[in-house]
Amino acid sequence: MEDIVGVLLTNEQGDERAVLCWGRVHDAVDPQPIIDRVLRARIRSHEGRALTEGQVCDDVGQVRQFQYFFEGLMSFAAQMAHPKFHRRRGKLAKDDLAFEKSLYLLGPRRSPA
Repeated sequence: MEDIVGVLLTNEQGDERAVLCWGRVHDAVDPQPIIDRVLRARIRSHEGRALTEGQVCDDVGQVRQFQYFFEGLMSFAAQMAHPKFHRRRGKLAKDDLAFEKSLYLLGPRRSPA
């Protein structure tokens, strides 16, 4: 699992939403704890419906077709440059509110050009 991961959220109606979040917060290889925490954040689709399933992408680039992907990636890169980054990141494993605040919600999927 990477330091920054993309999580694709879906539901039965076919709605989808993508978020960027910190990887390796709970476990170096098991993505399930991150999926569970992202789903607990109760993120809604762009249509306002609940998203019930999540999948950590194999590569963060798999969510690059969603709007604001590059802005989100730059936001995470800027946080990594902060001198207290590792201390703050360690807090995410224990604090649900801090984890939810660290999520970067991406916009709708871009149409192919």
